[in-house]
Amino acid sequence: MSTLSFRLRLSTLVRAALITCALPLAAPALAAYPERPIRLIVPLGAGSSADIIARIIGAELTKVLGQQIVVDLRPGAGGTIGTTQGAKATADGHTLLLGTNGTLAINLGLYKELSYNPVKDFMPIANLGAVVNILCVHPSNPAKGVMDLVAQARAKPGAVNYASGGAGTTHHLSGELLKSMTGIDIVHVAYRSAADAATSVIANQTQMTFLNVPVVRGHIEQGRMKGLGVTSLKRSEFVPDIPTLDEQGLKGYLVDAWFGLFAPAGTPQAVITRLNTELLRITADPAVRGSLQKAGFQQVEALTPAAFGKLLAAEIARWVPIVKASGAQAN
Repeated sequence: MSTLSFRLRLSTLVRAALITCALPLAAPALAAYPERPIRLIVPLGAGSSADIIARIIGAELTKVLGQQIVVDLRPGAGGTIGTTQGAKATADGHTLLLGTNGTLAINLGLYKELSYNPVKDFMPIANLGAVVNILCVHPSNPAKGVMDLVAQARAKPGAVNYASGGAGTTHHLSGELLKSMTGIDIVHVAYRSAADAATSVIANQTQMTFLNVPVVRGHIEQGRMKGLGVTSLKRSEFVPDIPTLDEQGLKGYLVDAWFGLFAPAGTPQAVITRLNTELLRITADPAVRGSLQKAGFQQVEALTPAAFGKLLAAEIARWVPIVKASGAQAN
């Protein structure tokens, strides 16, 4: 055997040995996940539905993973600030994102330039829950339904403001859809959070809002706001006395919001699988379901990461044309 052949063969054997030695080390490192507290970025404000569900699910994940889930609120710019941070985070499973169809689908049509790609920059983990919105006004408003509100807006074009928890949220698009279906001229006022938007209507600073059930149900029950319609096609089990906008004459009117967990692209598949398995167990637990229902969240079909990815793709295909047709823009 020549010296060159021997060296090449030795080099090959050394590489093979190093690879073989490294393999047993990879499994224990992965099995140790998580090795430290997990940061869960919520790109919407305190008191929002995203915040509420993140804390409910985060508390349960803490129990099963043995590491603290730290909810990190990063609101602003329609959720793009926090979502961008999630996209740029280290892909090791120790930073996760609470995503919504607002931040990951609607924003694609709303922003001319988006600092993240919802499909390429994230790996879907699991869907967690869904909500619908309620059209709300100040209790002093004489309107008894959505068409009364539409009449008010037509009588004073541009004088009626509607509040939202930020550009790109389903609160925002609920108003844009109402505008496009009725031809009314109402002005969008974006707040930093859903709680701030609710406060503006309660204080009669803005005339109307569309906000998630978990955010406004208590205000309605306590008489601080008046609910005129829900944005689902069927009445909500949480506010059954409030009719849908569809049954009030706006046929086909539908806006809902879902929430799910995502990881930065490149996160180990074994981590995604582990988290999905744990989350499916958590959301199937009767006690957790009860907590979510009490908060106003609808139960959703548990999905695998692949199926959840398909749902996101379908939501992008659904919402981007609606946003484009409405003419709404955020920048």
